[in-house]
Amino acid sequence: MSDVTITVQGEHETWFEAERATLEIAISFDGPRRDEVLRRATELADRVAATIEPLHASGAVTRWSADRVNVSAQRPWNNQGKQLPLVHAANVGVQARFRDRDALTSVVNALADVEGVQISGISWDLSGETRRAALAEAQTAAVRAAVAKGEIYARAAGLSTVVPVAIADAGMLAAGGATGAGGVFPGGAVPRMARAVADSAGGAAGFDLVPERIRIVAQVDVRLSAS
Repeated sequence: MSDVTITVQGEHETWFEAERATLEIAISFDGPRRDEVLRRATELADRVAATIEPLHASGAVTRWSADRVNVSAQRPWNNQGKQLPLVHAANVGVQARFRDRDALTSVVNALADVEGVQISGISWDLSGETRRAALAEAQTAAVRAAVAKGEIYARAAGLSTVVPVAIADAGMLAAGGATGAGGVFPGGAVPRMARAVADSAGGAAGFDLVPERIRIVAQVDVRLSAS
């Protein structure tokens, strides 16, 4: 009996607690005077920077950045079709990556009610070292799972010897190209924004940020020769 070719896919997933959080802050002011909105946005950006810089120095924030102040102007229209006076808008974006959740919560609580500040979002992730190690482990387990599946198919066909002859990222052994070998996903297959819940000790003005768990998943295709 000639050798039989078996092609299977293996998958492995694990879940981890988030280790990093990236905070997105938007600063914006608008008004009739360009110099006034520019001044207010610049002062508030300096205030946000003064909040984050000590945390960066202590290591609670691993990196952060702020955009340059962007000023634009437009003449809006009212509901009667009349064009209104010129309105100037000043905007600044700030991003900070935290590895200390208490520090993150403190910054969010300090800025959440400040006029001109909007917490645009928080995304969760693993550290680079953890991510690489976890993905390598998941890829190894996915290959083993694929080989084990192939052995089951071989035994069902009355074959006893199984030898892997090709291993590839998912989709690479079939027509149509790759669909991806694996990845890191906050909270599941689709990244989601951070959830925030009221802190019972802090009252209505306090928030305790609840991180999403991080899903590590790897998929591989394996082709085996069975006899």
